[in-house]
Amino acid sequence: MISMICIEANLDPTIHIGGELDAIGGNTRIGKGPYFIAEACEYVESFLKLYPFLGVISNIEEDHLDYYRDIQHIKEAFLKFGNLIPRNGYMVGCADDKNVLDVMEKLDCNKVTYGLYNNAAHWKAANIIWDSMGCASFDACGPDMTVPGIKLNIPGIHNIKNSLAAIASCIALG
Repeated sequence: MISMICIEANLDPTIHIGGELDAIGGNTRIGKGPYFIAEACEYVESFLKLYPFLGVISNIEEDHLDYYRDIQHIKEAFLKFGNLIPRNGYMVGCADDKNVLDVMEKLDCNKVTYGLYNNAAHWKAANIIWDSMGCASFDACGPDMTVPGIKLNIPGIHNIKNSLAAIASCIALG
């Protein structure tokens, strides 16, 4: 979603994501703009090889337990990732996930949260309406602005959260 926002904003980003994106004809796009958008995985701490200005953490859960000892070990890896972000950079995280909030509170960069269930989140969805295909329309409400009339073409409540993360990220970047 961040990739598509940046493309639609004519920012000509370079993109490397895990899945196929029809709009770029695959999972990689070489752009000439200043933005490099990457989808990174925490497996074997591979995401620690990146040096982001902005990061997004959608959740932290017990995953990749063939590498990590436990949830605490996973949270430590995410904290290392977050500490790669410079002080003037941004971490965008899901306020509905306690593990994400635990990591974010220890970071020394700008922090922006989003969520559907935590009223303290900076970005929330209001006026959610579902169509017959399970796709949502809603208003994205942020601390200083509302982005009205968001219409998703993909189903699921998790995609409302994903879109809030994308909106929060792109607003943070200006």
